[in-house]
Amino acid sequence: MEIQRPDTRPGTGQTLTLRQASSETGRSNWQTGQLLRATVTSFTADGRVNLRVDNTPMQSNQPAGGLRAQPGQSLQMQVVQGGKQPVLQVLQGPAQPDQIARAAAREALPRQQPLDQALQRVAGQLRSLAEQSGQTETGRAARQVLNSLPGGERLSSSEGFRQALANSGQFLENKLGRQAAGGGTDGTALSRDLKGALLRLLTNLRSAGTQTGSAPARGGPPAGGGNPSAANPTPANPPATGYTARGQAVGGGNPATASGAAPAGGTTAAAAASSLAGEAAARGADLARNLEAGLARIQLNQVGSTAGSESQRPTWQLELPFRGPDGEVQSLAVRIENERQGDGESVAPLWTVNLRFELERLGAIRAGITLVGGAHVSVGLWAEEPETVALFEEHLEELRTRMAEAGLTVGHVGVRQGEAPAPGPGTDDLDGPLVDEEA
Repeated sequence: MEIQRPDTRPGTGQTLTLRQASSETGRSNWQTGQLLRATVTSFTADGRVNLRVDNTPMQSNQPAGGLRAQPGQSLQMQVVQGGKQPVLQVLQGPAQPDQIARAAAREALPRQQPLDQALQRVAGQLRSLAEQSGQTETGRAARQVLNSLPGGERLSSSEGFRQALANSGQFLENKLGRQAAGGGTDGTALSRDLKGALLRLLTNLRSAGTQTGSAPARGGPPAGGGNPSAANPTPANPPATGYTARGQAVGGGNPATASGAAPAGGTTAAAAASSLAGEAAARGADLARNLEAGLARIQLNQVGSTAGSESQRPTWQLELPFRGPDGEVQSLAVRIENERQGDGESVAPLWTVNLRFELERLGAIRAGITLVGGAHVSVGLWAEEPETVALFEEHLEELRTRMAEAGLTVGHVGVRQGEAPAPGPGTDDLDGPLVDEEA
């Protein structure tokens, strides 16, 4: 038995009496109980809603303020009464931001992996792909992914950290919106964005796989769109674009003898070529899965950053992958919160930044920085390893001095030992369940 949760979208259950909005021909002889899909097109000055129902323009006879819909949103409706002025009930109102966020989280959760894990799995494949694909679109896309990962030393400077935040993929859609509106975001800035680089590479991999998948195999039937009537097709070397082909010759000799027969080693060569193609396709599929896992992780972070009601504090959570000293991919988890402290004119902005990361020689570390009114700062450090705690304690005074020299009023600065939290984005800010129960 499935447990049905009532739809709580605004407008659900509301009934609307409609009339045809224009002389445009359409079908409105609906039957009682019929289910229809409607799209909100606009609202009149007095609050009546214009809909396109079953490809027919309709308008409500009365204001529909409780609907709280936006033009372009879809509604599921049921006919309560037919006729020239039918009465329709809203069965499913327009999705609200928190519902959209929950749906996006449900879609991303099963596919996501921490960015450092996903990118570490494919780092070697990306380097090989960039070398093999040369100056093709796929090769350039692979190099963009590799170049989008900053070195750890870049994150140690304020400017490097700012750029890493801007290029983390968290703000790609904002950049695209500003570019579309003429806001001045250039193509170079977009090319450095991690999410954009991952999307470009994934698109090129899929495109290359589609193209090379149609190449006929040597000595065998043509694959996907080949010419079946060709008696002795001459095998062209597949282009080294993507991971479905390597572009290397297999076997030797003239592929066709003077009599038109295949060479004696044709069967063996065809089997070898087929095996190579299968291995390359498997590598390509594995690469695509890991890229999709990284993209899902970025999407989950974006959902966690935008979820919640207007009463909740603004929150941004993201991961900054970077290259470690030995070339390994590591990650810095960042959570930024903003709220106001005080009442009336004495309200001061309060910013809290939490960082989580793990280094091979220092272990798991967490840092919490609080900035009040843009001038008063407090810092708390948390480490698992006692040696790391001792190392931090040796440099606390230097940290206080540096912050004071930057013009900040320094409050508490301390370090303590403890178990660091598990890495990964949270979904606690999402109101409501992510999974529908079934019994």
